[in-house]
Formats: sequence, structure tokens, C-alpha cells
Amino acid sequence: MSFYPNGRLVMESFRFPMVRAARCFLGALVLTGLLLRPGILVAQSSSPQTGEEEERRDLRGDELRERIPAVTGHLFLKNNRHEISPIYNVSIADAFLRKHIGALAYTFHLDEHLAITARGGFTLLSRHSGTVQVCEATASCREPNDVELNRLPGNTNLMAGLQAEFSPVYGKINLIAERVLHFDIYVTGGLGLSSYSIQKDGADASGMSPALLLGVGQRYFVNQWLAVRLEIIDFLYFQPTGKKDRQIQNDFLFTVGASFFFPTTFSY
Repeated sequence: MSFYPNGRLVMESFRFPMVRAARCFLGALVLTGLLLRPGILVAQSSSPQTGEEEERRDLRGDELRERIPAVTGHLFLKNNRHEISPIYNVSIADAFLRKHIGALAYTFHLDEHLAITARGGFTLLSRHSGTVQVCEATASCREPNDVELNRLPGNTNLMAGLQAEFSPVYGKINLIAERVLHFDIYVTGGLGLSSYSIQKDGADASGMSPALLLGVGQRYFVNQWLAVRLEIIDFLYFQPTGKKDRQIQNDFLFTVGASFFFPTTFSY
């Protein structure tokens, strides 16, 4: 709870729709991992088969093999390829502000599992999250204005970082026995910078702070040069709360974007 002259800032019940979306995304990652577990082999019946039954079984097997191609190995290769990703970020766990951030990420894949990523972004729109109100002593509660929002922590302007990426999981999903969808799952971490705006004690306390980046993500490969990219990234940085006091600010971001790979083709 923060107090303003002639009023105070109170918080309503925290309702973060995007938090539920993030939980669903994490749940999808767990479910995908479970799908990768080896299946259970069932022994065939040892009862004798007639020639006609064996022929029907062979015809059915040929039909299934034509509809469901065998999938082995990595059919999408990342080794020594460049990845450029325009991405959109939205904050999902901020009590005061809902930030919409546009960003660009460049990734160089050292091999199929290791990569280095450089990213940068800026805030396109920052509005109150709907969980805060200003309650005057002699008036009813109202939504905060821009001046009052600028007194709150978490009002970031620019973000940038350099990250290492490790992708331990590569998987395939057969969709309705017609199409194979390839994906990977990766974890990422690194260091960066975050600039912020804030007013404290009537003075401008805006500045820039080093940041720690941690995240998990997934790519769904559409073809040899295009993928859909989903991430959850956490920016941790210091921000002043008074003339001398500082606190760790946590920017939890949900990311969606497209990835373009170069060269656009690869060979085994």
C-alpha cells in the first residue's frame, strides 16, 4: 500500500489472467515431456493365423505405414544456423502495471543443443493492471493517472540481454496421423540491462540497472526456415524505493514470436 498527498493507493484482489496462461504453457511443457516417454510394447497373440488373416493384417500394416511415416532422428537441424526472432512480450505478474514490449532476438546455434542469444526490446505501452485504485480521503476510489503510476516500481523503458541457451529436448508429435510436428524445449539464462522511470520524494529517480535473465522456452518448427517461439522470461533488476533504499524488481514476461532461420535450408 502506497500513500499519496490527499489520497492513498490500495490494491484490489489480484487477478492475473495472463498468469493462468503462463501456467497452461508450463503445463503444456510438462505434458510434452510425458509424451516423449517410451511407449509400452504389447506382445502379439501367439494363436495361429490363417493365410487370409495374415494377408489382411499385412494390407492394414501397409496402409498405416503410408499414412504414418516413421519418424527417427532430428528432421530439423539448427547446427551453425542463425535465428532472427521478432517477439512480443507482455508482463504477467506485475501488481501495478501491465507492460506490452516489442523486442528482437538474435540466436546463433553452436550445435543442436547449445546457442547464444542477444535480445533487446522497448516498452510499447504501459498501463495500470486493473488491480490498483487511488482512494481520496473525501472522494470515492478511482483509477490512477499517469503521474501517480510513475511513482510505482516496475515502469521499465528498455531491456537488453545476452543469454546462453541449452536445448536438452527434441521431440515429434504426430497430428491426427497425417502430419508430424517437430519441436524443442530449452532453458536460458544470462545478464543484461534494464532502464526504468520512477518518481520518488518529488524527484526523478529514473536510471538503469544490471539485470539477471532466466527463462524456459519452446519452438514449434513449421518448415526448414520458420518456427513459432514461446517463452517465459524473468528479468530481475534493482530499482530504488526511496532516496537510498533499493529493492529487487521482478519482470515476469510471456513471449510469443516467429523465428526465421538462415541459411533457409540444411543438409544431413
